[in-house]
Formats: sequence, C-alpha cells, structure tokens
Amino acid sequence: MASASAWMLALAAARQATGLEEATAGLQRLVFQPEVFALENCSCVRRHGGAALSRFYHLDYRNAARSGLNHQISNLRAILAEGLGLGRAVLLGPPSLTRNHNLDRPFLFNRWGDFISFERSSFRIEERHKTVCEGTLASCVADVSDAQLAQLVEAKHESLGYHDGPVSDMQNAVPGLLRRRPAPPVDRVPDRLNLFRRLPNMTRFIGHHRLVASFVPSDKVLGAVPSVVDRLRALSKTGVAAVVHCRRGDKITNSKYCPAQMDKATSPARIAEVLDQSGIKPGSAIYIMSNELNLAHFDPLRDVYGYHFLTQAAFPHLADLVSSCRNPEAPGYCENYLLFAIEKQILHAFPKEQRFVTLGIKGEEHNPVTLYSKFGKECRPG
Repeated sequence: MASASAWMLALAAARQATGLEEATAGLQRLVFQPEVFALENCSCVRRHGGAALSRFYHLDYRNAARSGLNHQISNLRAILAEGLGLGRAVLLGPPSLTRNHNLDRPFLFNRWGDFISFERSSFRIEERHKTVCEGTLASCVADVSDAQLAQLVEAKHESLGYHDGPVSDMQNAVPGLLRRRPAPPVDRVPDRLNLFRRLPNMTRFIGHHRLVASFVPSDKVLGAVPSVVDRLRALSKTGVAAVVHCRRGDKITNSKYCPAQMDKATSPARIAEVLDQSGIKPGSAIYIMSNELNLAHFDPLRDVYGYHFLTQAAFPHLADLVSSCRNPEAPGYCENYLLFAIEKQILHAFPKEQRFVTLGIKGEEHNPVTLYSKFGKECRPG
C-alpha cells in the first residue's frame, strides 16, 4: 500500500507539473512585444527555477493617486522590489503622472522608457545582505505596451493570479502572471495612495528584499544636456557656472509653505544672496530651472545683480517642449515632465556646491544653503 500511495502522489505531482507547463506555454504564446521577449533570461526568474517567459509580475495602480515624477520614481522602486523579489520579471505600465505639473495638459512622453534607459540601467536584489539576482533593467523589466498587457490579462488562459498583500510560497510557486490588485476603493472613492510602499505588506516585503538600482536617463534626456552646459560655461565671465532650481508656481500658492515667505525665497534678491554667500560671484553664468510662467521675474538677476542667467527659453530644443503649454494652438509640445528630467541632468552636470534648490530634497546632493532656509522659522515661528 505504501508503494501504491507513493505512486499515486507521484502521478498527481506529474499531472500538476504538466498542467503548469501547459499553462506557461499558453502564456508564452501571448507574448509579441520584443521588450517582453527580452526577459527570457531574467536572473530573478531563473533563481526560482522558472522557465523562459514563465513568471511575470504587474502592479495594477488604476486607483492610485497621480503625482509628480519624483514620487513616481519612488513608486517604481517599490514595484521593482516586490516583483523582482518574488522572482518574477516585471511588466511596467506608464507612470501615474498628474496633469497638475503639466498645466493640466495631456502629454505624449508618458512611458518609463521616455525617462530611463532600460539597457543602461542596472539593479540587484539583496536578501540578508546577499545578492540573489541582478542584471540590466532590460533583462528583467519591460516597459509593456497597453496592447501587450491587455493580451496577457484579458486572454483566456490559466496563468493569471492576483494578490493584494502577502504572497504565500504556494501562490508564488505558480508560474504565470501575478498581479497586485489596485488599492481598494474607500466609500466608493478610489484610494488616493501616493506611495506604493504603503500598500498592504509592501513595506515589510521590500524591507526583506532590498532593491539597489541605478537608473540611467534615456538618450532623449541625456542628448539634450551638453549644448546647455557648454553654452553656460562659455557665457561665464568668472569661470564659474551654477544651476538654480527655483520652485514657484504651486509653491507660492500652497499654504503649506507660507506663500509670502516662499515668494521672498524665490525672488531674484534671495537667489543673488544665496549665490554670493556660496562664492558664486556676479559675472558667473546661472541656469534657472523653474515652473514660473513669467520668466521676466528673473530679469533683476541680470539687470540689478550682474549675473548672466539663462532659462529653457534660450534653447530652442528645450523651449519647444513647452511652447504650447499656455496656447494649445501654438506649434510644439507641452511636455513639462520631459523638460524637468532634462533640467535635472543639467543640474547634476555641475559640482554639488554649484547646485541650488528651493527646498532640501531627501537623497539629492546639492548646496546645503537652500533658497527657503532663511524663511522657515519666519513661516513657522517657534
């Protein structure tokens, strides 16, 4: 009887394995996007003994709050940590970017591949300080098209699973596409989660499966930078150039930052004061990156304080990106996110001491003197 029972268990296991192989083969037949085919040798999948194109992960964030690019990069890290940590290749949808930072206009450049080079970016997953899988982003992560994702999700096959929190070992052992469900609606209003690391069990999981990633900007971002940097350096009369990220727009109307103090913090007088205190003297060239629509706001930097300053308006390839933001009938684009990504690389083309920001940014290296630092106590006395 013992041998018969063992034989029955072996037969059941064989039938289950055959079923999983058939389901996996069915999933593979649904793949047509080259970037998804490129995931066939993903090291995280191999670590779990998965066959080529047999284990995928996707986070459905239809109910999540839309936010800016920096928030979305934080969300990207959470998605990659969970998906790759589960030993699955990750299928990325577009970042959930808000229109609020694009003058409420739609944008064309709205895929992760517009901002990040998957081929040059790299990652590794660490568990207990040990690397368990690693590679280029393109080897384990695909910027999946809407058509390809719909094919994988909507087609009739046996390889689609869902979770909304902890994933059991038994559940994760099943090959196919595992989707994290969207955050549940609250009183029929979608849950407005800004950061995915706050999703159920996400913080705990990514704490045990640490993602170390280096995101390299895309060609369209990097290619726009050298001509700006070269012109700035040539314009300087002191041999010094700097970049100032001057946040106005929503920041001078948001009560969180005390509009009156923020207006003073982002004035030409304050910018000149911070530059001079940091050894950037008049005659130096300054690039101003700002969401201020009236760029004449900065003219006193030149006319009163003696700095040679430039903005995106001085460079046709940058100005064209936002040329139709205020006038939909004008030629060009309204692509403030792409412009921001480019200007961020312009900022990082200079030494830390020559990078100035309005508010301190966690994880970013810049001059410790910020535009707003002088007014923080004035805004929140005591």
